[in-house]
Amino acid sequence: MKKTILKCGAMGLLLLISGCVSNKSIVSPDKLEGRWEITQVKGESLEGKTENMPFLEFNVKENKVHGNAGCNIVNSSFTREEGKDASLKFSRMMSTMMACPDLDVERRVLESLEAVRFVGKGEKGSLVLLDGNKTEVLKLERMTEE
Repeated sequence: MKKTILKCGAMGLLLLISGCVSNKSIVSPDKLEGRWEITQVKGESLEGKTENMPFLEFNVKENKVHGNAGCNIVNSSFTREEGKDASLKFSRMMSTMMACPDLDVERRVLESLEAVRFVGKGEKGSLVLLDGNKTEVLKLERMTEE
């Protein structure tokens, strides 16, 4: 009997904690607006790995995104499911096809963008884009106006 009560108490505590964490990590649509540098792909820093740092620029009113995957320009639209504030899915990314010396970073960025299903708040104002298993695939940091 005590084990059952302890298990139920532990489960309730876990649900309470996970509910609080997920509410804090929700990103409202207006917070996406603007230009974001892609600083990590699957936890690996992109610093010094590509000639041009990849970025995404969100236009929330039009549900469009424009950017650079490391060499080529990318464009897409995105959707967020009604009632699921953390949801984010890009439609098929369109990309220019310039010849680039190293496409490894670009390939990893594009694959990660295809996998995105959720968006959350990261540390220090960053955003994290998550796959269907809620595993971080991209980390974005807001770019400042120059």
